[in-house]
Amino acid sequence: MSWVTPALVASLCTAIATVLGSVQAVTSKSRKRLRRLSAQVDALEEYTWGVRREVRRFNSRLPDDVDPLILPDPPGFLQDSLGGE
Repeated sequence: MSWVTPALVASLCTAIATVLGSVQAVTSKSRKRLRRLSAQVDALEEYTWGVRREVRRFNSRLPDDVDPLILPDPPGFLQDSLGGE
């Protein structure tokens, strides 16, 4: 029985090390993915702001007898960041 305890402890340590290594790798990849997605959302917000600004400028230069261009509402996840436009 004396050889069972060291083998059991060694296998448990190996399993724990494997799990901890996997968690670190997944967490690192998740952070990278989250940063990339956050950057994409920021770029989309800036683009949307720019388009809306240009449309307002375009509409302000239209003659009175021409209907202004109307943009659809931005997607729900951009509503708050765009001031609820």
